[in-house]
Amino acid sequence: NNSFTGNVDTKSQFCLIASIETCFVWRYAQLLPGPPTCYIFPCPSRFSEPQAPFSALVSYNVSREPGLMLLTPYGEIRFWDSVGLGLTGGEATHDSLLDLSSDESVTDLVYAEVSAQCFFSGVSLNPLPAPNVCSDFN
Repeated sequence: NNSFTGNVDTKSQFCLIASIETCFVWRYAQLLPGPPTCYIFPCPSRFSEPQAPFSALVSYNVSREPGLMLLTPYGEIRFWDSVGLGLTGGEATHDSLLDLSSDESVTDLVYAEVSAQCFFSGVSLNPLPAPNVCSDFN
């Protein structure tokens, strides 16, 4: 399986591409010439048939690097408070697992900008997005 997912966050000016094993994050808009700093993270792969995760950059404000959230179709979540952690080994600041039934899978991860930063995960047997991944990251 050679699938990839990607994300662009215009607020923080960072983008990412994720494969089954690795997620690469970099700032696409730079003030200085030269290659950008690339932050590298391990993707969740606890299950026997790993797939590229859904991904989201978590913007805080313009003076702070964004966080990173990865969510697999099997409901495994990894969260990093700052993409800067990708320079020091990429240890996740939070790991979790959505409570899915054996015949459910995550179909999408959508950012909903409300007063708190909130993400909704679509689930295969639920026609409406369920607020499974919702938290105030500030």
